[in-house]
Amino acid sequence: MLGVSTVSYDYAGIERCRSFCKWLRMVLSWNSIQPTLETWQWESADRCVTHAKNLGYKIILDIGDGFSSEVPLYNGSPFLPNGVGNQKYLKHLQDFVIAITQRYGNLISIFQIEREVNQAFLTGLWGWRDFSLGGSWKDWGFVTEIITSLSVIIRNAGHKITTQIHTDIHPNLNKSIKTPSWLDAITQWAPHLDFIGISAYPNYIRATPVYSIQNRIHQIQKITQKPIIVLETGYPVASGPQSQLRSHSFSNQRLYVEKNIMDCMKSGVHGYFYFSPHAGIGFSYSYTSQDLYALEKLALCMETGDIRYFYQILSNPGLSYVQNIFPNVLQSTERGFIMFDINNNPLPATQFLMDIYSHMTSFTWNLRRGNNLLAFPIKPMLSTLELFKQMNASVMIYVDSEGNFKNHTDRDGEFEVTPGIGYLFVIREARTFTYWGTTWE
Repeated sequence: MLGVSTVSYDYAGIERCRSFCKWLRMVLSWNSIQPTLETWQWESADRCVTHAKNLGYKIILDIGDGFSSEVPLYNGSPFLPNGVGNQKYLKHLQDFVIAITQRYGNLISIFQIEREVNQAFLTGLWGWRDFSLGGSWKDWGFVTEIITSLSVIIRNAGHKITTQIHTDIHPNLNKSIKTPSWLDAITQWAPHLDFIGISAYPNYIRATPVYSIQNRIHQIQKITQKPIIVLETGYPVASGPQSQLRSHSFSNQRLYVEKNIMDCMKSGVHGYFYFSPHAGIGFSYSYTSQDLYALEKLALCMETGDIRYFYQILSNPGLSYVQNIFPNVLQSTERGFIMFDINNNPLPATQFLMDIYSHMTSFTWNLRRGNNLLAFPIKPMLSTLELFKQMNASVMIYVDSEGNFKNHTDRDGEFEVTPGIGYLFVIREARTFTYWGTTWE
């Protein structure tokens, strides 16, 4: 499955990708449906889900995120576990998920519960969640109960489930602050999930070198055989003279996409979703020398897991800077996750994705018993015709993205296949078939 990952109610982004993309990971924030615990408003969510389905998308739906800006109000304040208590928060979250699955269950391919909750304590430092040194988001038992209890609800309703695991924090850093690493989260939560979903932004802070996420995929595969979906990945681009100090260029974004989608294909991931289908000029921020110093130290801290680099930021520019200024410096990057310019023209990286995704449309495949099935590494940078000539084959297909590929050559029949990522299959001696819109004899 190849798709795009977007935020709540991004109608424009959904429209931009409809011509080349059939999978969509979208968010329905809790407070967009429950502005307060006492009120339910379904109109906007109904319209968004129906719109995406009418455009032909298969949907991974992200629900139940506990970010401070996305929870309902309760007595005039955000409904946060640190304020109302873990069990009260969990009970209302469960009620919300039950209501969502009952309303949209027949429209959704996979439900995603929570987003990056494995690093909820650390992301609280950046202001995205309610932060407290001894609070709910550092309580691993509570965080795990969110995953396990919502898994029971969704699976009992007959649906597939994933969550999105934040993989950008080095395990040694978690060890330093006595919280489980992302590898620990996968080890403990995998039995409760049908797919291992991850987010990966290795170049969020540092523009170069352009990193690959392949090693993370291999680490997961040592833990579990569950299929892996990259639910979010991307490379931010900058605009303006000050932002260019971080060298997040369009050419580097293109390099990131080329490198990572190829590495994911080679590693056999089940799905790849790029973030995000927004249009814009990139991020712009007037960085000071203090900002650039702090960013460099944080990058070293996250890459090496050595917490002493973070202590250097706390020493200078200081705690007040970390609490009041640095979150804005970090979040400025978010505006750089774009796929189109302000005129809705695809960026170079997006054009590469479009070239790959456009070759992954459904086709009809007719087989007979005794076909000879051969597998070759995928080479998506070559055109379809070049591949066809190289293999000198009668039929070429990709492994089915809906599940593990099975050799169907032991029976006759016509098969509707949605190509995915993994290997290129060559089938000889097939009857007439339709392949990417072309009929071959």
